[in-house]
Amino acid sequence: MGQSIPLVCQDWANAKAAYRFFSNDRVSEADILAGHFRSTRDRTAATDGPVLVLHDTTEFSYQREKPEAIGITKAINSGRDKAGRLRSHTICGILMHSSLAVTTEGLPLGLAAVKFWTRKKFKGTAALNIELQKALNPAGERKVERFGWIFAPGDKVMQIESDYDKEVYNGDIGYVADVDPDAGELIAGTGRAYTGRLGAGQAL
Repeated sequence: MGQSIPLVCQDWANAKAAYRFFSNDRVSEADILAGHFRSTRDRTAATDGPVLVLHDTTEFSYQREKPEAIGITKAINSGRDKAGRLRSHTICGILMHSSLAVTTEGLPLGLAAVKFWTRKKFKGTAALNIELQKALNPAGERKVERFGWIFAPGDKVMQIESDYDKEVYNGDIGYVADVDPDAGELIAGTGRAYTGRLGAGQAL
C-alpha cells in the first residue's frame, strides 16, 4: 500500500514543496513526461532490430470519505443479497495505461506513452447488458422479470450452477425459448438437448 505525502517526504519542508509542485498550474503531465519520451525515442533510434511495445494497465486504489474527489476505477463483487442477486461496490482510485518499449532481448528502452484517467461514474457490465439487450433483442409484449432482469424470447442466458444429472454446467450459454408472464417463468435451453423451465427461486 502507498503512503501519505508527509510520510514519504519525511519532513514538513519537503512535504510543502511537494504540495506546491502538485498544485502548480504551470506544471503539466505532458511536461513531466516529455523528457522520458525523448530519451525513449533516442534509445530506440540507436537500437538495431525490431522494438516491442508492451502495454499494461495499473490501478491505484485509495480510501477516501468522498470517492468522487478522486474518481472510480471499477466495481467488484460483494457477494449476494437475500434474493440471491449479485452485489457489487465501486473502488476509488486512478487508472494508468503505460506503453514500455523493449528490445527483443528484453532490454527496456523507456516509456513510449502513459495515460492516466478515472471515472466519475462506473455503470458496470449490468448497465452494458441492458443497453445491448435493447439494441440486439428488444423486449416486446411477451416478457417476464426474473432475478432483477427483464427476459424475453431470444435473450441469451448463461448457466451459473452445474446440474450434472441434466448435463448442464456452469458457464453453458443458451437462449430463452419462451416466457410465461402470468406464472413469472421462462423456458431456457442450452446448446445441448436439455431445455428447462425456471420458476421462482431457481437460478440460470
